[in-house]
Amino acid sequence: MIGNAENSIRFAELFHVCRPKVRVQRPEPCVSRPLVLTDHVRNTGPQAVGVPMLYSSTVLKHFTNPSNAGRLEDANAVGQAGTPGQGNYLVLHLRIAGDRVVKATFQSYGCPGAIASGSVTTELVAGKTVEEAATISPRTILDALDGLPLGRAHCAELAAAALKDALGHYIRG
Repeated sequence: MIGNAENSIRFAELFHVCRPKVRVQRPEPCVSRPLVLTDHVRNTGPQAVGVPMLYSSTVLKHFTNPSNAGRLEDANAVGQAGTPGQGNYLVLHLRIAGDRVVKATFQSYGCPGAIASGSVTTELVAGKTVEEAATISPRTILDALDGLPLGRAHCAELAAAALKDALGHYIRG
C-alpha cells in the first residue's frame, strides 16, 4: 500500500454487499455480508488472495463526499480517460478564464480510488494557471490522497490523463 497505514481503515468495515445465491428459482431476501476487497500482490488488480485493501482516510473522505462532482455546463475544456463500459472512466470539466482554471468538476465511473482521484484533482487544479495545471502528475494526485492501495495507482493515472486531455483540448482550441 502506498500511504500511511496509521490513517488507513478497512474499506470492508464501512460497506457491505449482497451476494445472490446461485441457482435460486425465486428471489430471496439478500443478507448483508461484509465486502472484502483483496488485491493481488503483483499489482494486477483485485484477486482473491486475502490481502485486504486499505484506503487512507483522505481517500475515503473524497469517495464518500466527493468535491466538485457532476457536469459543468459552461466548461470550455473537457477531458476523458478510460473507456466507458470497460473499467474505470473519468471525465474532467474545466472552465478556464484568462489562462487560469476558474472551476473544475468531474464525472466518474469506477472504484473508490477513481472517484477520490477525480475529486482531489478538481481541488488541485482550481485556481492554477494552465501551465501550473499541466505540471500535476499521477504522483501529485497520489500524494494528495495519502496514497492508494497496491494495484490502484492507475486511478491517479486516469485522473492525470483526463486533466492532460482537457488541457490539450483547451490549448488546441
